[in-house]
Amino acid sequence: QEAGYKVLLEVASPQFMGQKTYLHLFQEKRIDGMIYIGSTAADTYLEDFLKFPFPFIQVGSYMPEVPLHFVTGDNEQGGYIATKHLLDLGHKNIGMITGHFGVISAHDRHAGYKKALLEAGIEYDENKVVFADFKEHTGFIAMQNLIKEGPTAVFCGNDLMAIGAIRALKKAGL
Repeated sequence: QEAGYKVLLEVASPQFMGQKTYLHLFQEKRIDGMIYIGSTAADTYLEDFLKFPFPFIQVGSYMPEVPLHFVTGDNEQGGYIATKHLLDLGHKNIGMITGHFGVISAHDRHAGYKKALLEAGIEYDENKVVFADFKEHTGFIAMQNLIKEGPTAVFCGNDLMAIGAIRALKKAGL
């Protein structure tokens, strides 16, 4: 505000992206830059920002094959630290509820989980990894499925899935 800028919030709907409204906004000089939150690997239209000199940055995600500017946490290291913490508590049978790998942060957190297990000499077991879609309800369903594998601890890829997982554990009396 002090520099004279205003913030415009736009939901990146299929229509907004399909009609490339974002390019029109730049070309018409209605916006000076874009902060894009929550991209997925399917958002190939973001490659448009490589062709035009528009200020653009992704926040919270990135696309490994598209060299756009981004700011995000180290999700692989986060997955590693979380899993290592559970290992340090003495757990050897650790499950994971992860989001879809189309979201790079889910892929990276899973890689950290896997790295921590392998480093501890625990064989990776894909049956102990259940996919959800970052929502509480799917975390609940994923935990109901994961209970069958008998984990003593579970690493969830986000807070909403963890809340759903906790509800499923309480419902199961665990």
